[in-house]
Amino acid sequence: MSNVKIFPTVALLASGLLIAACSGGDSAQPPTTTLDVAPATTAVPVETTTSTTISATSTTTTTTTLSPTEQYSLLLEQVEACQEQPYAISPVTGQADWPHEFLSVSTSCDAINADPDFSLLMSISWLRVAGTGVDQIINDALEELGTGMEEAFIDDTLAFAGDFYEGTGSFPEIGWSINVSFDSPRLLGVTVNSGAYWYGRARMEYSSQQIFFDLDTGQQLAATDIFSPGVDWASQLAPLVAAAVFEKYPDAEDAGWDLSEELTNFSPNPEGLTFTLFAPLFRLYEDPVVTIGWTEVSDLLDPDGPLADFIVAPPNLDTFTLEVLACRHEDPAVTPVEHHAGWVNTYTAKSLSCSHPNEWGGVDFEVQWVQVAGPLPSQTINATIESYLDAGLDQYLEWAIETAEYNLTNNWAPGSGSFAHWGTEVTMDSDTVISVVIRHWTYFAGTANGNESAQSFNFSAETGQLITLESLFLPESDWVNTLGLLTHSALSSQVDQIDPLESWRGWPSATIFEHFAITLNGLQLNFDEYSVAPGYLGGLSVTIAWADLSGLTDPAGPAGPFLIALG
Repeated sequence: MSNVKIFPTVALLASGLLIAACSGGDSAQPPTTTLDVAPATTAVPVETTTSTTISATSTTTTTTTLSPTEQYSLLLEQVEACQEQPYAISPVTGQADWPHEFLSVSTSCDAINADPDFSLLMSISWLRVAGTGVDQIINDALEELGTGMEEAFIDDTLAFAGDFYEGTGSFPEIGWSINVSFDSPRLLGVTVNSGAYWYGRARMEYSSQQIFFDLDTGQQLAATDIFSPGVDWASQLAPLVAAAVFEKYPDAEDAGWDLSEELTNFSPNPEGLTFTLFAPLFRLYEDPVVTIGWTEVSDLLDPDGPLADFIVAPPNLDTFTLEVLACRHEDPAVTPVEHHAGWVNTYTAKSLSCSHPNEWGGVDFEVQWVQVAGPLPSQTINATIESYLDAGLDQYLEWAIETAEYNLTNNWAPGSGSFAHWGTEVTMDSDTVISVVIRHWTYFAGTANGNESAQSFNFSAETGQLITLESLFLPESDWVNTLGLLTHSALSSQVDQIDPLESWRGWPSATIFEHFAITLNGLQLNFDEYSVAPGYLGGLSVTIAWADLSGLTDPAGPAGPFLIALG
């Protein structure tokens, strides 16, 4: 059977209180007739895996042929037949992370006769648990609840049969069950659900209540046993719960109740404690259900109690920083790069990624770059690329950690953390030129938007030294203005709202084209966000064909071979 972990709700009521809950607090007269319900010792052994349906089949009779005494005798006979049947036992299909196994024990009785005043319908089930070390204590308590409800319902029905019928056709019926709501190594939570109609009531009445068991002792716990001793947890939780209700339910109104006295029906879950509240507390037509996160309740929980594993430690920037930096200095993953047709060199890809989320601004990053294999020039190329990425990553981490510290100091949870990505592309690989473009995107927690940029490296394959943009062109040519006009035209044909050339950041300096890359088809020019167009367009890139630059390009320079290829 699978093991599951669900999350809980609160202290258990005795069976008498459950009856009162089902009756809406309007308790009936004590039963005058008592029947012996099949005791737990007659139940099918726990080892049994066969499920048997228990029900008594009644014969519908006509009330005109039977006196009230005879009708009562018929109902009594049917109930006794139900009680002689063994309990049905079947395995409970749990969730994959439940540490314990459970069986469902059930009994039912279907005694529907011509006169509703001498009828009843009953379905009751409870649990047995295995593997806790205190199984018998818990199972005895659960079985006492189940059999106690069975006896109470039957006794009440038989005691008042014939006294309350008002021609409505209603008869006593109950659906009552105990189900797993939370299963952990230290705490077992069960939910007691009831839907019942008792003689003399106006309608079906429903209730739901949580019960907890300490798996070290098997004893039932109260809500106060979960929180730190001496802590007024209810008063501290009340405003948090109220705020959560008003946020989730727009029609909710404060009805003036003391909410701190109404917080015993709660259930742990992965996000925190979920509270189910009484609808009239907020003048609602449905019971509001809200969750208070573990971070908000951790200060109230008993550090040695059954929910200690869910306590969230207070934020610690020093610990967080050490974790981030430790990840930053891990060894990168290394994988081969698929060799492209026409490439002269062989490359490997390296990558490093880290994710450290938290509510005040986590720090995530992904870095991907290439390394070229080969002799000494390759080592120079690789060192240049890695030096750039090391500096960029260190700068990002410094600012991201400062951002997290600012958010923590100001108690602000921005909703998303800082993130940075570096990706690398080889645009040219030949026996004379190696060109690499690194595209970079960064976002810092709490800011309006991220920022996109690019960095390019053009190397001499023979020396490993960087190639300058100026070295591509004839010394006396007006290449800056011509390149500006060609680029502005090319960008404008791709996207709208390109800024006028004279508004470009740095124009007419050649530095506007500093992120250039040599490609087989032409000169690729990369522009950072905001540098030549509105920021919402992001980073932009355009390639100017070598043919358009033929009158400007130096045939003896690094781009000379591409002019020769043009013929």
